[in-house]
Amino acid sequence: SSGINAEYGRWGTEDPTFDYVYSPSTGLLFSVHKGGVIRGWNMDGMQLITENDGSGCVYSCDSHPTKPQIITGNNNDTVIEWHISGSTMEKQRSFKLPFVSGWFYGGVWACVYSPTGDLIYATEPQSKSIMVYNEENEQIGRLDGHSECVNAIAVIPGSDHSVLSCDRGEFTIRWRTDMATLSASKEVTNEKVLWVGFTANEEKFATVSQTHVRMWSSGSQQTIVSTDQVGLSYRSSGEFHPKDEGYLFASTGSGIVVLLVDDLTPVTSARVVGGDGTVTDMKISPDGAYMLLTECRNMQLEKSLSYVWDVSDPTSPYQLHTIKGYNGRMFSCAMAEDSRRAVIGGHNGAWIVDLETGSKLSEFSQGCMSVGWVPGCNDVILDHEGKTVRNSVEDGSYLFSYAPNARSQIAESGIFSDNFYLTACEDGSLRIYDKDSGDCLYTFYDHRAQEFTCIARSSSSGMVVAGNKSGMLYILDPTAK
Repeated sequence: SSGINAEYGRWGTEDPTFDYVYSPSTGLLFSVHKGGVIRGWNMDGMQLITENDGSGCVYSCDSHPTKPQIITGNNNDTVIEWHISGSTMEKQRSFKLPFVSGWFYGGVWACVYSPTGDLIYATEPQSKSIMVYNEENEQIGRLDGHSECVNAIAVIPGSDHSVLSCDRGEFTIRWRTDMATLSASKEVTNEKVLWVGFTANEEKFATVSQTHVRMWSSGSQQTIVSTDQVGLSYRSSGEFHPKDEGYLFASTGSGIVVLLVDDLTPVTSARVVGGDGTVTDMKISPDGAYMLLTECRNMQLEKSLSYVWDVSDPTSPYQLHTIKGYNGRMFSCAMAEDSRRAVIGGHNGAWIVDLETGSKLSEFSQGCMSVGWVPGCNDVILDHEGKTVRNSVEDGSYLFSYAPNARSQIAESGIFSDNFYLTACEDGSLRIYDKDSGDCLYTFYDHRAQEFTCIARSSSSGMVVAGNKSGMLYILDPTAK
């Protein structure tokens, strides 16, 4: 069989190409490339237009259904609308998505016009959401529901209010995007709460998101004070100083900031990581002497480090040790009750480390995204291959798993309370386990919840606060039947 040659034309685009679109009103094919380059071609393969948007890479593009316009999305989280006239293209408007990915490969992975061209749908990987903008660059809605990075959006031909999107996981979602639905979705905050914790007297609790640190009243559940001026990141965390109740530590993309609890005024800040490193987790020892931070480097992952700081005086923290030799990205850490040991976890397994010397004491080979230390004993928990496993530090043995599993229980988003282990899970559920058997005793689920990220409990009232990636805080009474 000689086969059929269906090829109509072929030409080189000079640079790596990330997306392309045909513009009906101009009769041109547009391609977008590494280096911020945008090219326009006629259908004979002749390059008629070359433009550069000033970014490092243009990931996505789409054509207006009726006008000589295209939109492009780049790695600066910016969408640009261009007007095409003959062999030239000029910027008409631009807007920046509200999330800063902090990731080398972040940016606008997909952007499309609505069927009528009056709306633009755009997404970037960290939010796992689709933002909707009108012609005045106003965000009029947000579509939440994916648990993985959205990598493609498409409008359904012949439909004014229907959009498809798919993610890097297992799901495609069809969205209804009429104005009533979009107006309702606008009520969801843009904040993804990443950490929550109670003050020592439990009269207040704090939340840390990608953009804000907020202090709340435990009684009224209303915001007391907030700030967006501390340079947070997509991996930010928080910790109240256990011995000096007036200070709250928050991790930023490259370091830490110390805030006064009363009004969130910054007291001091420090840079911890260098290069393209990002602080991925932060914990303070129960005695308030040590702070441990883990790092993830994107391009030189084998050089990722952990750091031990002296925080006995929260107004003057300083570095004590750099923990080297892990040779992989690290994502989580947890403190032992003795305030002298800790566990760090990442792609290359979990290390037990000595905080006084900065040395490794032992290790577990299981790669893990998160870790925890079980109070009252010498065991650690690791989020390994979709299971939360409990291991003995004394002899390195596997003890049991907390089950059933909810598509990777996140150990760093779990807390131990009395005889129970409370977890915030990726499937949008909160689960209570028997601490020492691993049996699941109760599951809370809400259809609006999208991947719980953090959880905290008041020991006096029992109130549980949990945050998730759909921008919601859940206030729960665990004693309710």
